[in-house]
This record gives sequence, structure tokens and C-alpha cells, in this order.
Amino acid sequence: MILRAFNGMPAQWLPGVEWRAAEPGGGLEVASLPDGEVAVRNARHPDSPALIFSADELTAFVEGARDGVFDDIARDLPERDHSEGPDEALRSA
Repeated sequence: MILRAFNGMPAQWLPGVEWRAAEPGGGLEVASLPDGEVAVRNARHPDSPALIFSADELTAFVEGARDGVFDDIARDLPERDHSEGPDEALRSA
């Protein structure tokens, strides 16, 4: 049993957490951990390493995204056709 989550640990070492994505099949999933931290994993590779953030760190990231801090990065990404699944849209880019 893992007593404390750590960055880079395999996501499957976090049993019993509820992974959620912004959209079905989305690229990122997040899960609340019992100690108040938040885990993030790649939805396409659910056994890949998890990144662990404090609630404050995740809040700062989400607020930054809302405030447009990352808009220049998003502007450089290929436009996605939302009628396709995320994997298909990325392959056609």
C-alpha cells in the first residue's frame, strides 16, 4: 500500500481513485487524492506515470488557463475537429 503519492509513480498504484476527463477519451485525466492532492495522467496510457500536484498548484494552473496565460501555446496547436475522437483528430493534424 502506498502511504503517500509521489510524482512519477505509476498511475495504477493509485487504486480506488476516480479518474475524470474533460471529455470522453480526452488526453488528460485528473483524480482527487485522499490527502487533498490531485493526480494527473495521460488518458491514452492509463498505466503511465502520474503527476501529483497540490490543490493550490492545480488551482493556479486552472486560473492561469482561464486568464489566458497559455493562449499563445494553444494558438499554435492545429485546430481539432470535435466530431472525431481525440486520437483521430491528432493523427490527422
